[in-house]
Amino acid sequence: ILGVIYFTLAARKDSVYLNEQRSFDTKKIVRFRILVWIVWVLFILGATLYTTAIRFGSNIWFGYRIRIDGPYRLAEILLDYILPFITLIIPLMFNRAKALIEKCGVKELP
Repeated sequence: ILGVIYFTLAARKDSVYLNEQRSFDTKKIVRFRILVWIVWVLFILGATLYTTAIRFGSNIWFGYRIRIDGPYRLAEILLDYILPFITLIIPLMFNRAKALIEKCGVKELP
């Protein structure tokens, strides 16, 4: 959706949105970056606990042995644990935001 909006605004000849400069408070960006990391860690913890509960909850609850029947089953379980870590790119982008804003020459609010 954002890409469609961007290209719609970029297609206009009198596009003010792409040429005007904005001011940002970099202190808010740093605080927001910390908040994003906290939310990401909570997401990873929740996703890991959810995967563990779904895959092994009844085995743990009833005291049964956890059996992994071969390499395909192991890969399937590992994939369920690894997939949420792909979202690591989101907090890393927020880490880089301040440097990119300063590099682009955006004025800082006093």
